[in-house]
Amino acid sequence: MYIKAIVFTIFVIALIVGSILFVNPFTDVKSAKIQHETIVTITNPQTNRPHTFIVEVANTPIKREEGLMNKERLDSNKGMLFTYDQPQLMTFWMKNTLIPLDLIVINNNKVVDIIESMEPCTDQTSCTIYKSKVSGDKAMEINGGLVEKLNIAIGDTISIENNP
Repeated sequence: MYIKAIVFTIFVIALIVGSILFVNPFTDVKSAKIQHETIVTITNPQTNRPHTFIVEVANTPIKREEGLMNKERLDSNKGMLFTYDQPQLMTFWMKNTLIPLDLIVINNNKVVDIIESMEPCTDQTSCTIYKSKVSGDKAMEINGGLVEKLNIAIGDTISIENNP
């Protein structure tokens, strides 16, 4: 009986120490990662009024494909920034996207195209495909209706800041 108590005590201590030293294997891996914020500021050159967004960065094919799928809500100051190695015409669809979005196409830190009110699509066979009219090296998705509400326009300047 005495040996069982010692073994049990050692086991409990090992669990406690392990949970302090290591990430719990039962937690969501995404929540365990250290998050770095990327801040995108869009400024109209005539009014000099900035609009700032905290964005997730989609910089790999897998992240770009997933985008904002299955997000039930997006704060008004949040978005997703898609980055590409070279400027290109862009194609987006709203597969499994649950909220309406506006798309801002960016090239050389300027807004070059805007697609407003991309509608959610959960029917994978008939989702609308949205195509940019101009090539860009980045694109940013924000809540649908914000482009109009904030008067974001082609020609606005973009600054991007990474905060550790």
